[in-house]
Amino acid sequence: MIIKELLNPKSIFINIDVNDHNDALEMIAKKLYEANFIEDKTRFLNALNYRENLMSTALNDGIAIPHGISSTVIQPTISLAILKNGIDWKAEDNKKVNLIFTIVLSKEDREIQLDSIQVIADYSLDDNFHSEIMNAKTQEQAYEILVKYFPL
Repeated sequence: MIIKELLNPKSIFINIDVNDHNDALEMIAKKLYEANFIEDKTRFLNALNYRENLMSTALNDGIAIPHGISSTVIQPTISLAILKNGIDWKAEDNKKVNLIFTIVLSKEDREIQLDSIQVIADYSLDDNFHSEIMNAKTQEQAYEILVKYFPL
């Protein structure tokens, strides 16, 4: 499986309003459940929280990459939530997170997890990428930007 195959407009959420990273993870799990990417939002949320409790998944420059391997995954995806307002995510640079890339994988697909994190981390340093994705107005527009930047 290649990273580009994990991108799907239905797992992109625009202009999301949440109060903190717990609300964000709950909202993402709920929306992924509603879009049939996962079959059990509670178990998937538990997988995300388990990983988050080990160490914050926030990168610098306002990006977080929560991820969890879960048997509840129906369709692997890289989800993107673009937040209306930044939230604290315990980032080393203390910047508020406004882009959340959630890596949604089953145990069978776990080998692509590190590659996915690396690609997202690399593009998080690109000012053009950050600016373009923050200005996306629709799921489809955000999807096209991701496809353009994620070469794999």
